[in-house]
Amino acid sequence: WGIWWLVAESDMFRVAEISVSGNRRISREEALAFLEETGSRRSALRAWLGFQNILAWPDEVPQEDLARLPLVREMTIEKMYRAHKVVIQVRERRPFGIFCKIRELTPSLPETETAAEISILPCWWFDEEGIMLGRSFAAEGSLIPVLHDYSRGEGEIGGRIVAAELVANLFSIFRVLGEAGVNWKEVRLNDLRLQEVEVRVYGGPRMRFSLRFPADNALGVIQSLMAKPEFPRLEYLDFRVERRAYYK
Repeated sequence: WGIWWLVAESDMFRVAEISVSGNRRISREEALAFLEETGSRRSALRAWLGFQNILAWPDEVPQEDLARLPLVREMTIEKMYRAHKVVIQVRERRPFGIFCKIRELTPSLPETETAAEISILPCWWFDEEGIMLGRSFAAEGSLIPVLHDYSRGEGEIGGRIVAAELVANLFSIFRVLGEAGVNWKEVRLNDLRLQEVEVRVYGGPRMRFSLRFPADNALGVIQSLMAKPEFPRLEYLDFRVERRAYYK
């Protein structure tokens, strides 16, 4: 009984201070509520002790729990027993680009540059792993990486813009376009099932890429063709076959 009183009732393990740092997109209250809920769910003893007891705090936060808090990449917990203090360090995900779901109301013809009438549904910030973080403004052009998706329903926080195994290849397309100095108007997924991306360029040909492999080999070809005076008159560049390039 004496040991139990010491653990559960005395001030020896009472938390006097909780410090939360590194959080900008989630509040201190959100972080603490998340930790208390997940910790209590994993351990009945922790739930009984309550989070005013330093022993109730977990030593780490499993990644499977963090999946329920998509704005956070990592969360570490340090328990300072002598100071009766819990130090929580939050490492949030950083926005990389913008994902927008697009619905075409009057589709444009593939062989023309005629603009289609479109409806832009909610847009989302996404991070360097392709995870959607929260609502964003609509955007186009090459200042911020923007992906327009014409192929599926609305996204959700914590979801991915494309399947996890395709994210690195998608980002390689943005990297190649940037390094080549392409002034693009739109990067678009017309049909996600085809695992292909189409890039519409200001004053230049459309570019087609596959998401099944990295786009890095396209960089030299694009740079070489952009240096030629006939580049603006080309109809398309096609990189959908690995290590091959076709243009017209």
